[in-house]
Amino acid sequence: MFIDWLPEVLRPWRTRNLRSKRAVKSGRALAPVSAAVETLEQLTLLAATPIFPLPPTNAGQIAFDQAVYSIGETVTIGLQDLNLAGTGSLDVQVFSSAGDFETVHLTEEGSTGLFTGVIVTKNSEAQGFVVNDGLLEIPRASAISISYSDADDGTGSSKIVSDSANLFVFSDVQRFDFSNTNGTPSNEGFTTIGQANQWHVSNGRGVELGHSSSYSFYFGQGETLGGGGTYIANANGTLFSPEIDLGSYTG
Repeated sequence: MFIDWLPEVLRPWRTRNLRSKRAVKSGRALAPVSAAVETLEQLTLLAATPIFPLPPTNAGQIAFDQAVYSIGETVTIGLQDLNLAGTGSLDVQVFSSAGDFETVHLTEEGSTGLFTGVIVTKNSEAQGFVVNDGLLEIPRASAISISYSDADDGTGSSKIVSDSANLFVFSDVQRFDFSNTNGTPSNEGFTTIGQANQWHVSNGRGVELGHSSSYSFYFGQGETLGGGGTYIANANGTLFSPEIDLGSYTG
C-alpha cells in the first residue's frame, strides 16, 4: 500500500490512523481493499463522495448521500422532483436486504422540489430488528435500497427510480502513533522514496483538533505545532506502510 503525493495538492498532508475498511464501492461495483492512510486536508482514500444536491428536473430522482456506510452512521436520503415543488414533505421507505424496512419522512427545502431526510443505522446482530421502529437495524453487512414511483417523469409517463448502498462494520486493524515507548519520534516501519521527497515524521499541527497523537508523517517543511508549513517546487514523494497482516479478517 502506498500514497503518492501529487504536486497539484495545495497543502501538505498529515497522516492519521491507518484503518482497514473491508470493502468499498468503486463506481457501482464492490472491490476489496486492505488499508488506507487518512489525511486531514484530504478526504480518506476510501471516502464516498456525497451526491447532493440532486439536479432540479421534472424527472424524479432519489439517492443516498453515500455509496458505503459504516453501521451506526446516519443515512441521508434525497429526493428531487420539480413536479412536487411546494408540497412540503413526503414519506418514503428504505429497505435492508436483511429484512428490516423503515419509513423516512422527507422535508422539502423551500419550494425547490428537493426533499431530504435521515435515518440512523444500528447493528442488529444481537437482538434482531423491529420493522418501522425508526431505526434501520442491520447485521454485520447488508445492502439497503430505496425507490420512488414518479407519476410524471417529464414526458407524461410514470417511472420507478431507485438507489442502493452498502453497510459494513469497519474495523481498526492496526494503529500507528509514530513514537517509541519513551515518547521519541519513530517511523514505525514506514518508508519513503522520491527525488524531491519531503515526507518526514513531525510533530507539526500536533495541537490541531482532529489530528492523531503527537507525531505523524508530514509532507512539506516549516510546519509548527499550531499549523503552517509549505513544500518546495516540484516536490514528489511516496510513503509506504509496513506490511499489515489481514489474514485473520474476512468479508
